[in-house]
Amino acid sequence: PSQAFQDDHVGTLRQAIKDKDEQIRQLGKETRQLRFEQSDVVRRKQAQEIEEQMAWLSEDQQWLLALESKLGEEQRKSADLENELLRCQRRAALQLSEMHEQRADRKVLQPSKLETSAVFQLQ
Repeated sequence: PSQAFQDDHVGTLRQAIKDKDEQIRQLGKETRQLRFEQSDVVRRKQAQEIEEQMAWLSEDQQWLLALESKLGEEQRKSADLENELLRCQRRAALQLSEMHEQRADRKVLQPSKLETSAVFQLQ
């Protein structure tokens, strides 16, 4: 083969190598772009999932706040009922004490049947 043929063949090979290198650079660029787009899609999807979770948490939080409010109301009602029960118990204790005092006073003021019959027998 002649020198011109070899030079031409080497030139063709060099051009083919340059073309392949350019294709590799282009494929690398496209690959990076696709990875970026894919990661961007993944990030958007993750952001959307986080927003949905936050919405659920917000709903759950509102539900919990409503439950806490209802619990507070029930605790107030319970405390009111306990206070009313204590008042009733105090009233009942006072009434019982008064009844015992009245009974004791009657016993002192009114002689028993035995005492009355003993007084009549002495007369």
